[in-house]
Amino acid sequence: MAGRPARDTPTRVDPRTGRPLPEGIRWRADRQRYQIRVVGPSVEGGAAERSRTFLTLAEAKRELAKMVAGRNPNGSMTLDQWYDKYWPAIEASVRPATARSYGVAWRLRVRPSLGRHRLDEITSPMIESAMVAWSGGASAKNDALAVLSRLLDGARRSRFIDYNPAREVKRPSMRESISPVSRALTLDQIRTMLDLVPDGVYRRYLAALVYTGMRAGEATALRVGDVDFDRGIIRVSRSLSPGMRGELIEQSPKSHKSRDVPLIDALRPYAEAAARGKARERPAVRRRRRRPAHQPQRAPRRRVGRAARRDRPA
Repeated sequence: MAGRPARDTPTRVDPRTGRPLPEGIRWRADRQRYQIRVVGPSVEGGAAERSRTFLTLAEAKRELAKMVAGRNPNGSMTLDQWYDKYWPAIEASVRPATARSYGVAWRLRVRPSLGRHRLDEITSPMIESAMVAWSGGASAKNDALAVLSRLLDGARRSRFIDYNPAREVKRPSMRESISPVSRALTLDQIRTMLDLVPDGVYRRYLAALVYTGMRAGEATALRVGDVDFDRGIIRVSRSLSPGMRGELIEQSPKSHKSRDVPLIDALRPYAEAAARGKARERPAVRRRRRRPAHQPQRAPRRRVGRAARRDRPA
């Protein structure tokens, strides 16, 4: 029965000195060289064994020492285990909306396909094969690839792995049509769409989006003071984004820069109706905030003392 060579076999004895070779090194008589074996990740995933030969025993010893010193026991940690340790750092470094999309991408795409694999066995071909099975369009797959790349970047900086294989994967193209004009609505289509929305805050909110190109959070954060009716300009300098618990968080626009958008004649009646009777710091376009499903409805507080006497009918 074939087994591991003993210390006194010809492959484990140095023919130049007659002494036993160190563990991990053997003599190749057919090549007249010393050989070491290196275990690393394979293309298909898992571990693969590769061999290297050297002319002198000293070179083989130095290279073997480097390989042994470079082995990190944390490299055997699974991606799922590393996510539990490193996710708070990712969540604190991105916007709440981005953290929310990363969380969905992890649960629905990355974890089912790659979560059980060890950090040191994940390769670029493995990631590309997993992307084929991921659900959603290009944007959803890019979110999944982004959170995976952040996880592997953290593992690389922690010296758990030597490099980040996700950076070698080509991102899916976001272009769904050649011409962006092909998806634009005509003026007649815009008027038809606004007529189908009941008159009120939602129609004004939709008009602000379609006539300016603002993002949803930017239109929600607009205040009366941001609209200059005399010059016909709307100043976009903030954005509102829902947090992880449904709370609204004020932050800078996605570009981190303020900009001016024109107040066209078609939008002016909606803007004037939204600003009528409001102070300059009041929101110009206010959306009705929905109570989260997990939050119980609070009973109205009974006013007592001076407040009750002040509001009592004469």
